[in-house]
Amino acid sequence: MKRRALLVLCFLFVASPLFAEDDPLAIIRKALEQKGKISFSARKTLKVFRPRELEVIMQIRQLGGQGSRVQFLSPGPLANDFLVDDGKFQWYYSDRRKQAFRFPSSLRMGKRIPKSFERLTEHFRFELLGSEEIGGREAYKIQVSPAGGRRGGRVVWIDRQEYLLLRVDRLKPNGETVASTSLSDITLNPRLSPKEFVFKAPGNAEVVTDLPNINPRALAQLEHRTGLSLMVPSHLPEGFRFSGAKLVPFQGKQAVQILFSGESGKISLFQARADPAGKEPRQKEMREREGKTFWIIRWTEGGREVALVGDLPLEELERVASSLKDLPENYLLEALRETQF
Repeated sequence: MKRRALLVLCFLFVASPLFAEDDPLAIIRKALEQKGKISFSARKTLKVFRPRELEVIMQIRQLGGQGSRVQFLSPGPLANDFLVDDGKFQWYYSDRRKQAFRFPSSLRMGKRIPKSFERLTEHFRFELLGSEEIGGREAYKIQVSPAGGRRGGRVVWIDRQEYLLLRVDRLKPNGETVASTSLSDITLNPRLSPKEFVFKAPGNAEVVTDLPNINPRALAQLEHRTGLSLMVPSHLPEGFRFSGAKLVPFQGKQAVQILFSGESGKISLFQARADPAGKEPRQKEMREREGKTFWIIRWTEGGREVALVGDLPLEELERVASSLKDLPENYLLEALRETQF
């Protein structure tokens, strides 16, 4: 019988027609069908192993396909952050940045996944590895691997009774676990109110809804590819927004270029790996090109070679440079999406 597969884009897995109870594709399809129906509360633990170790504990509450809410409990810098999905948008509030970011709803995207079954089934293979206990519940254990003999992919654990996704591991091609998300302290069908899933920004928060071509997940993908811990500015000139990010050659190295644009000009932030012990003070240089004057600020610190380029006054560019900060939630959000329930 011909096997079919499904990649759950950016989140999970695969599915196929429902045949037998021990058919891994049938099990995954059933889990996907239940995803928008099950209401539950649980503690979610995210463990990231590469490119750097991180453990995050969250409380999740989900009302079927109507809404979900994730409250971060630890580590300390994330303790007041939260994610709210109202079925139209997903909102991530960073208490440290006092900003709320709007993304497409993961619940809404989940409803579209079945339309992709036929197009994506040729790319993955599935194997039922047996059963294990996860969070006090018996679960199917299924390996999802890229077709063509390549390794990697994911291992998923699905509740045998309710078909709730209990654990997801994302693997590198060499079989190493990159990130793992699991549920514990699970309560099925708790009393939940739709009001819990209406996003309300804290009074002092900036609400960011217009990130055209970039979001924390895009930055995190570049972090993963380069091994860099990226910085982004907490200050931008009025009217400036993210406009893109990409890998580029930079002084003989591979660098991440993050672009910002506004009516008054453009800013490019370059970051490349450097000797962790190396440190060079800021150097400023003015150049002209095509009749325009622009400034370059370069320095090395924290294992990063950094260059900030902009066609705006030096004082303004220096303010941007001084506002650069590490954003651990970049990789955190990427890992959450790669192991999303």
